[in-house]
Amino acid sequence: SLGGSSSSKNANVIYVGDSHISGLCSNNSLSNCFYCVGGGYEWFTGSNCSSTSTTGWDPIGAVKKILDENSNTTYTVVVLLGTNGLINEPSSLATKFANKYGSLIKNDWSKALKIVAVSIPPIKDDTTVKNNGLYITTATINTFNSSLSSGISSVRSSQRAKIDYCNLNLTPSDLTYSTDGLHLDSSGYQKLYSKIVNCL
Repeated sequence: SLGGSSSSKNANVIYVGDSHISGLCSNNSLSNCFYCVGGGYEWFTGSNCSSTSTTGWDPIGAVKKILDENSNTTYTVVVLLGTNGLINEPSSLATKFANKYGSLIKNDWSKALKIVAVSIPPIKDDTTVKNNGLYITTATINTFNSSLSSGISSVRSSQRAKIDYCNLNLTPSDLTYSTDGLHLDSSGYQKLYSKIVNCL
């Protein structure tokens, strides 16, 4: 545990992710946020962000820079990614993320206290999301989250890696959503932040 209040925790946390991290950071006044709206595994591992809503195309390098330049401060890196790759093979995608986190904590992000991989939040309901042209289902989210949890457990035990899985353990009734049923509104992102703080 990082200890202290949520504000002091935030001072020692770097956030990486997609539109959920964008919403989380903007609605909770968080700093050290690197995100790509629409970003997934390809963006995370080196591709340019196709969206103009981004703080940079190299999240791995950006986090490494903070870790290298602030050697007297111990950072936890919170990552929430996966939503934008759920159409195909959510289980193998989760395994790819878990293995990448294992590699990062041994190499580029070795100066971090740990990586905390956050489960994908639930969507409001399948129908609302589908009607808004988004091809994400509750089933694929559950498959990804389960596989991510297993993958991180495996990487952590085999590599003695400093990686934790943050199971949000939320239901749609716990959150409030924007009109697309996937993204949250301001209150929803505040609730999401509270759950992540509990994981820290």
